[in-house]
Amino acid sequence: MEQAMTDQEKLLSQISARCWSDPAFKQQLLSDPYGTLRSEGVNVPEGMRINVVENTETVFNFVITAKQIDTPDELFGWRCGKNYWEVC
Repeated sequence: MEQAMTDQEKLLSQISARCWSDPAFKQQLLSDPYGTLRSEGVNVPEGMRINVVENTETVFNFVITAKQIDTPDELFGWRCGKNYWEVC
């Protein structure tokens, strides 16, 4: 059963899509991820360190996600609990 995207996930998807069509915005996000995400309405906790990287034809960034505490080992998800930024 597919889960619906949260508002935060939708916003992050929109920001990613905007990077494809707006090179200046993409550069802003790469150089100041915290400020850019907050200015776009993303709820980023104070002090959260954010790394923004870009996949290309020759570079693939593999992200090791945080383990969800309420998910059995065999059913890992990519999002932790109710809060996108929470580390479990």
